[in-house]
Amino acid sequence: MKIRGEKLIFGQLYLILYIRTLTYFIPALSIMNYFSDIINLILLFLLIYNLIKNPLTVNRQFIIGFTLCLLLFDIISFLFEGQNLILFLWGVRNQYRFILFFVAAIFFMKKNDVPKVFSVFYSCFIINIFVVTFEFIVGYRRDFLGGTFGMEHNCNGIVNVFLCIMVSYAIWGWVYKQVRAKKACIILFGSIYWATLAELKIFFIEIMIIFALVLLLAKIKSSKKISCVLFGSLIICSGIVILTLVYPEQIEYLLKYGLIGYLRNVNLGIHGFGRLSAIPITNKVFFQDSIRKMIFGIGTGNAEFMMVGKINFLSEFYKQYSDYAYNCYLYAFIYIERGILGLIWHIVLFAKTIILSYKYRKKNLDDRIWYDIAICTTFCFLIMCIYDSALRVSTSGLLAFLILGVPYIVSNK
Repeated sequence: MKIRGEKLIFGQLYLILYIRTLTYFIPALSIMNYFSDIINLILLFLLIYNLIKNPLTVNRQFIIGFTLCLLLFDIISFLFEGQNLILFLWGVRNQYRFILFFVAAIFFMKKNDVPKVFSVFYSCFIINIFVVTFEFIVGYRRDFLGGTFGMEHNCNGIVNVFLCIMVSYAIWGWVYKQVRAKKACIILFGSIYWATLAELKIFFIEIMIIFALVLLLAKIKSSKKISCVLFGSLIICSGIVILTLVYPEQIEYLLKYGLIGYLRNVNLGIHGFGRLSAIPITNKVFFQDSIRKMIFGIGTGNAEFMMVGKINFLSEFYKQYSDYAYNCYLYAFIYIERGILGLIWHIVLFAKTIILSYKYRKKNLDDRIWYDIAICTTFCFLIMCIYDSALRVSTSGLLAFLILGVPYIVSNK
């Protein structure tokens, strides 16, 4: 039987959407969390075979070349800075699983697979509204309210990624008349409902950005734009009301600091290490103002920690600086291990998705919805890189990188 890449990708999709709840209730099945790695390995072999057999389009050439540049950078970095081969391989596994899934999606998926992906997302969303309600009734709150994405601490990072995708889909689907108004309302109110129960305050900023981009990019009548503004305001206000009703202490917090103040808050780590101070503290404390480290970082794997069952491998850097919680912010972690060059690589990858989407949305009018969804969600993903480490987590990272690949999939000839 021939193994088809797109079937594996959909299998991976179902796995990451539902496996965390299963392993939470049946810990003995936690080994299934590594099934995702097995699927990625198979995809890797299929990719190599595909690259040998078939010619590359310009966009695919860029992605393959761009990925190989990062891999070469990491290998050279390990040769000069490497401390532990196991931690290096663990770091490669942690970071390249998303890139591999992204490349595989571009190569194996076709344009008609994209609506199927969002159909799977919508089914998962509806199931989760009931699951989240049940979890809330039995006592789960805030960071532990993840629906089928689990009930572990900070599972709401995955929820944030998923809801940004769903909200973008709902609004752009309504704009292009591919999603009925009733369905769009269900997604929007359901998203706010879930986000407020999970106390996901950053989502309010992200939904504002999505609505702003819709107003900026969509060529719609003024009456529809006014409807969009009014409906967006209603959604956000409803969310804030529900948030303050469920968590009354948030009234004082929002009045005192506001949503932007929430981003400045240092709620993890020590000595002021936070979302907006990570790089200055890294330069002074971790790098001790070393220009070389600022440019190249300390090397992939050298800030890693591997904790699998009873197997523990901790890097010297982690032992010394883990109290700073540097691993809780993705951009800080990238900067520490790969320096400015690592940050540039990721910025270019995200920017490429936005630029490609903007370019093709003017050419392929029938597929404009997918390009616009990619633009909105990519902006949200950039915020998440600063906000937390959600894109380092298996489920949310795979979801995000799949969406980053949508413009390439839709524009493939």
